[in-house]
Amino acid sequence: TVGDITQPNRDYKNPAVHYAPFVDVMFLHKPSDVWASYHGVGDGSTAIGAHIAAQPSPQCETSAGHVMSAGTLTAAGGLCSTDLYFNAGDYDGARWRCDALFGMNDESTFGPSWSRDRNSGCPFDDPARSGWGPSFESADTERDGQGFGSALGLNTGADDQAQNYLQLHTRAPFPAEPSGQNTTTERLILTDTSTGGAGADCPYGSWEDRGDAVVVQGYVLCSYND
Repeated sequence: TVGDITQPNRDYKNPAVHYAPFVDVMFLHKPSDVWASYHGVGDGSTAIGAHIAAQPSPQCETSAGHVMSAGTLTAAGGLCSTDLYFNAGDYDGARWRCDALFGMNDESTFGPSWSRDRNSGCPFDDPARSGWGPSFESADTERDGQGFGSALGLNTGADDQAQNYLQLHTRAPFPAEPSGQNTTTERLILTDTSTGGAGADCPYGSWEDRGDAVVVQGYVLCSYND
């Protein structure tokens, strides 16, 4: 879930972007329902926000893309490939322009993005128009491409952000089975079989603790049990 927007210049995102470790990512464009998933993007040690921040910016290597694992996304129209990039740089027709952050014509971007041909040919032509974030030339303005939406002509209403959006879903690594020793550093992930369930202290999951024995494994994010 995400919060209400009270200031239109603030990001509309779930705190999980900064706190939930991830391995796989999936993008879903609305209203077209075109989607693409990418497996093994993360290593399960950091959230996607930290992962993005750790990538080169701008990313000018076309070989740095993540190959699509599954989905309905296809390379067509202005979309050069289905590969996912982070912080893609703007070739604008020539590689040296990406490396040199060429003048005020630079539409390199931050965050998830795709390689597109907007008006100067593939690859990486104005990737700020095929990503989520702003361009380097206008860092306070998010572009209206909605990821691959604009490049494929999927957006309605002239790329209107009120009608089109791109969802990001992340998937965490499957947790290792706890040993049942109830240590403070080990998250016990058990299932409560009682009538009352977990109660108010743990609304998203529950457990049944029989001494040091693991009864049933589930996945609980709400707390550590010692």
